Amino acid sequence: MTTQQNGRTEAPTWFVALVAVAALVLVASTGVLVWLARQDSADASTAVADGGSAELRGVLVGTAEQYFVEANTYDFTDVDDYKRRVHPLMTDDNRKDFDKTLAQIASSFAKVEAHATGTVRQSAVETLDDDSATVMVTGDAKFESTSIKRTYFPRWEVMLQLVDGDWLVASHTELGDSGVFSTGGAGG
Repeated sequence: MTTQQNGRTEAPTWFVALVAVAALVLVASTGVLVWLARQDSADASTAVADGGSAELRGVLVGTAEQYFVEANTYDFTDVDDYKRRVHPLMTDDNRKDFDKTLAQIASSFAKVEAHATGTVRQSAVETLDDDSATVMVTGDAKFESTSIKRTYFPRWEVMLQLVDGDWLVASHTELGDSGVFSTGGAGG
């Protein structure tokens, strides 16, 4: 019921209280949303500073491992298949460098019927910031050709870069027993 005093109509007390409570809830909700947004931002920064969340670390390791396996698994009788598997994992600049190197070696490897299979032994995130990461990957690669049959044990430092929301391989550095023609022993 409304009341009139001095020619004015006043709202009932319960209605005024309801509007006041609604206004308080709105202000409190806005404050909570702002606080949560700041916490998410701080958590993301802390996650990167602390080495990343388990989910992010899984994505980084998964990308580096997939690249390691795909790059070390090939049959040079089908270079196009090799490119189809490796290209999606790479940044544009890395893809260009890869294609140049591949063009230099593909015909020689095809002549000796070179093929290999790579497997991962172990991997871990070494460094991580907002848009780049380094993952260490070790594994085996069984290489066969008409003249060589050898298992080698590559260790790679895989540099990843965040590109349009995807972690892609910007480059890799081979450490230790890096290839078929390496003279070092396993892992060294």
